[in-house]
Amino acid sequence: MNKMLKTLLATTFIAGSACAAVNAQAAEPLKIGVSFQEMNNPYFVTMKDALQDAAKSIGATLVISDAHHDVSKQVSDIEDMVQQGVQVVLINPTDSVGVASIVKTVHDKNIPIVSVDAQANADRCICRFQEL
Repeated sequence: MNKMLKTLLATTFIAGSACAAVNAQAAEPLKIGVSFQEMNNPYFVTMKDALQDAAKSIGATLVISDAHHDVSKQVSDIEDMVQQGVQVVLINPTDSVGVASIVKTVHDKNIPIVSVDAQANADRCICRFQEL
């Protein structure tokens, strides 16, 4: 199994596990926020596609953003996701240190947040997943 496939499977599993925990008693469809550092990379496009397939299979909706390697935009995008009522956040950090404040904010709102492919320098992510 190649590295990209392992990454996609593990990311989907992590997202699904977090989603299942949050949605166990929810009456409305799960809403998942996904913030990528960039979408110009085939790796992240493939990951987005896999997450869309996984979300569809459980009846969830995704709110996806592309930070364009701008930490301020990524923070703003995630703030918008929280305002839209996401119940889980997956973050592929643009800047590990720069996202610490938004990770804390999301965590303090009791929204599970998962760091994918790069670390978010905050101890509040429920899981940190990096490429195998």
